[in-house]
Amino acid sequence: MESVIHPRWGMGELRLGMTREEAHQILGEPDHTEEDDEAGSSRIGWHYDRFEFSLYFDEDCDGRLTLIISESASAKLGGAFPIGMRAEEAVRALRSFGDLVRDDEVSSEGLDFYSLPEASVGLLFADGVCESIDIAAHKDENDEYVWPETDSPG
Repeated sequence: MESVIHPRWGMGELRLGMTREEAHQILGEPDHTEEDDEAGSSRIGWHYDRFEFSLYFDEDCDGRLTLIISESASAKLGGAFPIGMRAEEAVRALRSFGDLVRDDEVSSEGLDFYSLPEASVGLLFADGVCESIDIAAHKDENDEYVWPETDSPG
């Protein structure tokens, strides 16, 4: 599975907004699943240990894919491979996507979460080293999902 992250679109063949059935056709069965009921909205997580990423489908939007989290060192964003980078390196490497913005609500002792708001991408740093990168579905000013309009990121 290709781990190229396409801002506001998805990763590899995985497009934000796709259904569980579409994802299953591409990846097959997940290694394990979980269900989370946060703030009255149900979210289903599919974890693919062999690919080092997870997919999250939210029931508040008909069970569509809203979040991909990768922990794979082969996850590529632009010309960079952020996993394993120190925060200062990531700032330089991802400059073309805008400024990394620290999210104080998500960050805590030893963990720092930064986002690239224009790209709908987030990076989690543990003790200053990037551990995961996520691509989230974009929401507009009315808090409505804006799905990618094309079937391919190109």
